[in-house]
Amino acid sequence: MRILLLVFLPLFLNGQMKLTKKEWQEDLNFLQEKLEKRHANLYHSISKLEFHNKLEEIKNLAGEIEDKELIVRISELIARVKDAHTWLHIGYQENWNFKLLPLQLKYFDDGLFIIGADREYKHLIGSQILNFNGHDIKEVISKVKQVGYNENDFTQLISIERFMVYYQVLKRFGFAEDPEKILVRLKQDKSKEQVYEISPVLRNEINWIKFEELQTDLPLIYKDNDKKFWTSYSSGEQLFYIQMNSCTENDSLKFDDLQQTIIAETRKSKLQKLVIDLRRNVGGNSRLTYPLIYALMDYENQVENGQIFIITGRWTLSASIVFIDEIKKFCNPIIIGEPTGAGPNLFGENSYNLKLPHSGLSVSYSSEWFQAAGPFVNAPWIAPDIYTPIKSWDYFNLRQPILNEIIDYKRPKNTIVEQLRDLALQDKIEEAVQLYHNYKKEPKNKFVDIKNEIRRMANRLGDRGKEDYALIFHQMNAKDNPNSLLVMVNLAQFYEGLGRTEEAGNTYSKTKSLLNKDLEINEYLRHYIEDFVEEKLLPGNRN
Repeated sequence: MRILLLVFLPLFLNGQMKLTKKEWQEDLNFLQEKLEKRHANLYHSISKLEFHNKLEEIKNLAGEIEDKELIVRISELIARVKDAHTWLHIGYQENWNFKLLPLQLKYFDDGLFIIGADREYKHLIGSQILNFNGHDIKEVISKVKQVGYNENDFTQLISIERFMVYYQVLKRFGFAEDPEKILVRLKQDKSKEQVYEISPVLRNEINWIKFEELQTDLPLIYKDNDKKFWTSYSSGEQLFYIQMNSCTENDSLKFDDLQQTIIAETRKSKLQKLVIDLRRNVGGNSRLTYPLIYALMDYENQVENGQIFIITGRWTLSASIVFIDEIKKFCNPIIIGEPTGAGPNLFGENSYNLKLPHSGLSVSYSSEWFQAAGPFVNAPWIAPDIYTPIKSWDYFNLRQPILNEIIDYKRPKNTIVEQLRDLALQDKIEEAVQLYHNYKKEPKNKFVDIKNEIRRMANRLGDRGKEDYALIFHQMNAKDNPNSLLVMVNLAQFYEGLGRTEEAGNTYSKTKSLLNKDLEINEYLRHYIEDFVEEKLLPGNRN
């Protein structure tokens, strides 16, 4: 009986698992078969053929490269599925003991920094990473971001922070060879650079200490990040702050109670600004948050000129994104911070894990599609109305630029598009053009998407006899959004309406080449536009 049992146990060499080529092939066949059946739509961003071919490449490498490097390549493949709930985290694989540098990293707007470390390396906290083993950090980032999470540019930042510390990931891309030491060049102040030799270790050997733990007096947005949610009221700023780190509750923390707290505070205080901080909220159950949405609706009804702010970031994921979209249906919040780590329509429910039979690898996958924002929305993230990235100087000096932006915010009487329209109707087109360019240059407006509002406004100007001004707006919009199907088609239509058939034809031709580039258009609308453009380009329709 013991002999038979040993036959089915994985082989261990020097304390490490070792699988045969056949076992790896069986595991990878199992992976594809089960993901195809269980994932809500495995091939929404990668074709079945591409997935199959990459899987075959990995199968062929089994037995030729180390098992751990094979696992990193599997993580790369899973990342190509491109949803934030479908991933393979090498550090979560209990049987495999991946070693990592005892460093916690944070990707700020001005670079990659160490924000936590083993106590032995406590003095490195606050340092900027410049290279690994002589490889420039930009080169390392360009490769490492392919592993782990890859739904959009901001989930890739999470991958950079989480996976760059693993020796096997660095080795996979040629940035490390010696498993016992990695040379890391750091900048510890404005001019001083030094190379440190750091040894990868097992996670359970690390005695973590983090930057925020070293501080004696943390300001508001740095406090109590481990709690599900908590509140604070500032009478001087007339600001009520809710840090909501999870869409979950327990016996002592209920959203019904939070609802009553907000309603009571709204009644007794002169609240001007209500802030919900979701920067660390990776999800939970969005259905639990409806009492909070009711409280926000009550706030807007009760407080004249009151304003709701929602702070978002790369870690704003899953149920917290659905929660934001629900708020936007009933209230008028201002989004501030970074774009979210996933789009408003998203794949979710990663309480499901697939365990591969031989290797024991655990792969998280999405089981449901949440169409929260409507069938025609395919945006990669919820974009902030005010982009406020955190720079390293702000973080290590405990500054709160996001909160300062909220405190200083004054609601404009008119939106930017309304201002542009009014200037055009007053024949102040030069002022309107300058205002548009100034708005687009402002860093905080980096992710504000006004292309469809500009498009509609320009069409209305044309209807009111301001065709020349309308064309200027359409052309500026097309210059700034050259990959937008709707913007380019609308420009072509406008040329056509003006009788400028050659320019219309050229623009329709450009539009046809964009059909697979505009990722914000869903497939139904894409096919409709394709048929429309092809009809316009028929010889009989070009005159």
